[in-house]
Amino acid sequence: MSTQARPFPATADVNNLFVEIPHRLTAEEFFAFTRHTERQYQLLNGRPRMNPAPLMKHQRIIGNVYLLLDRFARSNALGEVWLAPCDVVFDRFNVVQPDVFFVSTERAHIVTEKNVQGAPDLIVEILSASTADVDRGYKRHLYAVHGVNEYWLVDPDARQVEVLALGETGYVTAGIYGEDEIVASPLLTGLRIAVNDIFAGA
Repeated sequence: MSTQARPFPATADVNNLFVEIPHRLTAEEFFAFTRHTERQYQLLNGRPRMNPAPLMKHQRIIGNVYLLLDRFARSNALGEVWLAPCDVVFDRFNVVQPDVFFVSTERAHIVTEKNVQGAPDLIVEILSASTADVDRGYKRHLYAVHGVNEYWLVDPDARQVEVLALGETGYVTAGIYGEDEIVASPLLTGLRIAVNDIFAGA
Protein backbone atom coordinates (compact mmCIF):
# COMPACT_ATOMS: atom_id res chain seq x y z
CA MET A 1 0.00 0.00 0.00
CA SER A 2 1.31 3.44 -0.83
CA THR A 3 1.88 5.72 2.13
CA GLN A 4 0.18 8.46 0.10
CA ALA A 5 -3.11 6.55 -0.07
CA ARG A 6 -6.36 7.76 1.49
CA PRO A 7 -5.63 11.42 2.31
CA PHE A 8 -7.83 12.68 5.13
CA PRO A 9 -8.77 15.86 6.96
CA ALA A 10 -7.65 15.81 10.59
CA THR A 11 -8.61 17.99 13.53
CA ALA A 12 -7.35 17.72 17.09
CA ASP A 13 -9.80 17.16 19.93
CA VAL A 14 -8.59 19.49 22.66
CA ASN A 15 -10.44 17.50 25.32
CA ASN A 16 -8.86 14.08 24.77
CA LEU A 17 -6.01 14.89 22.34
CA PHE A 18 -7.16 12.31 19.80
CA VAL A 19 -7.20 13.36 16.15
CA GLU A 20 -10.58 12.89 14.50
CA ILE A 21 -10.12 10.92 11.28
CA PRO A 22 -12.59 9.24 8.88
CA HIS A 23 -10.97 5.79 9.19
CA ARG A 24 -8.54 3.81 11.34
CA LEU A 25 -4.96 4.40 10.33
CA THR A 26 -2.45 1.62 9.88
CA ALA A 27 1.05 2.08 11.24
CA GLU A 28 2.25 2.73 7.69
CA GLU A 29 -0.29 5.51 7.17
CA PHE A 30 0.42 6.89 10.63
CA PHE A 31 4.13 7.28 9.89
CA ALA A 32 3.30 9.00 6.61
CA PHE A 33 1.05 11.40 8.52
CA THR A 34 3.57 12.19 11.26
CA ARG A 35 6.35 12.89 8.76
CA HIS A 36 4.57 16.14 7.95
CA THR A 37 4.35 17.54 11.47
CA GLU A 38 6.78 18.48 14.23
CA ARG A 39 4.32 17.41 16.93
CA GLN A 40 4.63 14.03 18.60
CA TYR A 41 1.81 11.50 18.20
CA GLN A 42 0.98 7.96 19.21
CA LEU A 43 -1.33 5.56 17.40
CA LEU A 44 -3.84 3.84 19.68
CA ASN A 45 -6.17 1.35 18.03
CA GLY A 46 -5.81 3.17 14.71
CA ARG A 47 -6.44 6.65 16.17
CA PRO A 48 -3.62 9.22 16.31
CA ARG A 49 -3.29 10.87 19.71
CA MET A 50 -1.19 13.98 20.17
CA ASN A 51 1.40 13.96 22.95
CA PRO A 52 1.05 17.18 24.95
CA ALA A 53 4.28 18.95 25.83
CA PRO A 54 5.25 17.64 29.28
CA LEU A 55 5.71 19.84 32.32
CA MET A 56 9.29 20.39 33.44
CA LYS A 57 8.56 18.29 36.56
CA HIS A 58 7.53 15.45 34.26
CA GLN A 59 10.78 15.79 32.30
CA ARG A 60 12.89 15.70 35.47
CA ILE A 61 11.22 12.47 36.58
CA ILE A 62 11.73 10.87 33.15
CA GLY A 63 15.40 11.82 33.29
CA ASN A 64 15.78 10.42 36.80
CA VAL A 65 14.11 7.11 35.92
CA TYR A 66 16.18 6.77 32.76
CA LEU A 67 19.49 7.39 34.53
CA LEU A 68 18.69 5.04 37.42
CA LEU A 69 17.55 2.19 35.17
CA ASP A 70 20.31 2.74 32.62
CA ARG A 71 23.02 2.66 35.30
CA PHE A 72 21.74 -0.71 36.56
CA ALA A 73 21.27 -2.19 33.09
CA ARG A 74 24.73 -1.12 31.91
CA SER A 75 26.59 -2.21 35.03
CA ASN A 76 25.02 -5.67 34.77
CA ALA A 77 25.17 -5.92 30.94
CA LEU A 78 21.42 -6.59 30.81
CA GLY A 79 20.38 -4.54 27.80
CA GLU A 80 19.47 -0.98 26.81
CA VAL A 81 17.22 1.66 28.32
CA TRP A 82 15.49 4.17 26.03
CA LEU A 83 13.39 7.27 26.59
CA ALA A 84 10.79 9.25 24.68
CA PRO A 85 10.33 10.18 21.95
CA CYS A 86 10.99 6.75 20.49
CA ASP A 87 8.36 4.80 18.52
CA VAL A 88 7.44 1.31 19.69
CA VAL A 89 5.38 -0.57 17.10
CA PHE A 90 3.19 -3.23 18.71
CA ASP A 91 1.00 -4.13 15.74
CA ARG A 92 -0.70 -2.71 12.65
CA PHE A 93 -2.81 -0.23 14.65
CA ASN A 94 -0.73 0.60 17.73
CA VAL A 95 2.42 2.72 17.86
CA VAL A 96 3.35 4.22 21.23
CA GLN A 97 6.07 6.39 22.76
CA PRO A 98 6.61 5.21 26.34
CA ASP A 99 8.36 7.65 28.65
CA VAL A 100 11.09 5.12 29.46
CA PHE A 101 11.55 1.48 28.45
CA PHE A 102 14.05 -1.34 28.73
CA VAL A 103 14.94 -3.94 26.08
CA SER A 104 17.00 -6.91 27.24
CA THR A 105 20.07 -8.12 25.39
CA GLU A 106 18.18 -11.29 24.46
CA ARG A 107 15.56 -9.23 22.66
CA ALA A 108 17.86 -6.59 21.16
CA HIS A 109 16.79 -7.69 17.67
CA ILE A 110 13.50 -5.75 18.06
CA VAL A 111 15.42 -2.46 18.05
CA THR A 112 15.75 -1.29 14.45
CA GLU A 113 17.27 1.84 12.94
CA LYS A 114 13.89 3.62 12.85
CA ASN A 115 11.93 2.23 15.79
CA VAL A 116 11.27 -0.73 18.07
CA GLN A 117 9.33 -3.60 16.49
CA GLY A 118 7.73 -5.47 19.36
CA ALA A 119 7.25 -5.41 23.11
CA PRO A 120 9.98 -4.04 25.41
CA ASP A 121 10.69 -6.07 28.55
CA LEU A 122 9.78 -3.16 30.85
CA ILE A 123 7.89 0.08 30.30
CA VAL A 124 7.63 3.10 32.60
CA GLU A 125 4.94 5.75 32.15
CA ILE A 126 4.91 8.99 34.14
CA LEU A 127 1.29 9.90 34.85
CA SER A 128 -0.13 13.33 34.10
CA ALA A 129 -3.61 14.82 33.98
CA SER A 130 -3.77 14.34 30.21
CA THR A 131 -2.33 10.80 30.07
CA ALA A 132 -3.33 9.00 33.29
CA ASP A 133 -6.58 7.53 31.94
CA VAL A 134 -4.85 6.13 28.85
CA ASP A 135 -1.83 4.88 30.83
CA ARG A 136 -4.03 3.11 33.40
CA GLY A 137 -6.57 1.91 30.86
CA TYR A 138 -5.86 1.26 27.19
CA LYS A 139 -2.07 1.10 27.48
CA ARG A 140 -2.23 -1.26 30.44
CA HIS A 141 -4.32 -3.63 28.33
CA LEU A 142 -2.16 -3.13 25.22
CA TYR A 143 1.10 -3.77 27.03
CA ALA A 144 -0.25 -6.90 28.72
CA VAL A 145 -1.68 -8.37 25.51
CA HIS A 146 1.65 -7.91 23.72
CA GLY A 147 3.73 -9.37 26.53
CA VAL A 148 5.47 -6.45 28.24
CA ASN A 149 6.69 -8.30 31.34
CA GLU A 150 6.72 -5.35 33.71
CA TYR A 151 4.94 -1.99 33.72
CA TRP A 152 5.62 0.89 36.11
CA LEU A 153 3.12 3.68 36.73
CA VAL A 154 4.88 6.67 38.29
CA ASP A 155 2.48 9.14 39.93
CA PRO A 156 4.07 12.58 40.53
CA ASP A 157 1.10 13.87 42.54
CA ALA A 158 0.97 10.92 44.95
CA ARG A 159 4.75 10.60 44.70
CA GLN A 160 4.51 6.86 44.41
CA VAL A 161 5.42 4.09 41.98
CA GLU A 162 3.19 1.12 41.19
CA VAL A 163 5.02 -1.90 39.77
CA LEU A 164 2.85 -4.26 37.71
CA ALA A 165 4.03 -7.75 36.79
CA LEU A 166 2.53 -9.73 33.91
CA GLY A 167 0.52 -12.76 34.99
CA GLU A 168 -1.62 -15.31 33.17
CA THR A 169 -4.66 -13.01 32.98
CA GLY A 170 -2.94 -9.63 32.77
CA TYR A 171 -1.06 -7.40 35.17
CA VAL A 172 -0.99 -7.89 38.92
CA THR A 173 0.39 -5.35 41.35
CA ALA A 174 3.79 -6.48 42.58
CA GLY A 175 4.22 -3.44 44.82
CA ILE A 176 3.25 0.16 45.46
CA TYR A 177 6.10 2.28 46.78
CA GLY A 178 5.93 5.72 48.38
CA GLU A 179 8.44 8.26 49.62
CA ASP A 180 11.36 6.89 51.64
CA GLU A 181 10.72 3.40 50.23
CA ILE A 182 12.73 1.32 47.77
CA VAL A 183 11.31 0.11 44.44
CA ALA A 184 12.02 -3.55 43.68
CA SER A 185 11.60 -5.19 40.29
CA PRO A 186 10.41 -8.79 39.80
CA LEU A 187 12.00 -8.70 36.33
CA LEU A 188 15.35 -7.06 37.12
CA THR A 189 16.72 -9.10 40.01
CA GLY A 190 18.78 -6.99 42.36
CA LEU A 191 17.42 -3.64 41.20
CA ARG A 192 16.77 -1.28 44.09
CA ILE A 193 15.74 2.30 43.37
CA ALA A 194 14.81 4.84 46.04
CA VAL A 195 11.48 6.53 45.36
CA ASN A 196 13.05 9.76 46.60
CA ASP A 197 15.65 9.49 43.82
CA ILE A 198 12.91 9.10 41.20
CA PHE A 199 11.26 12.34 42.32
CA ALA A 200 14.47 14.25 43.09
CA GLY A 201 14.15 17.86 41.97
CA ALA A 202 10.50 17.43 40.92
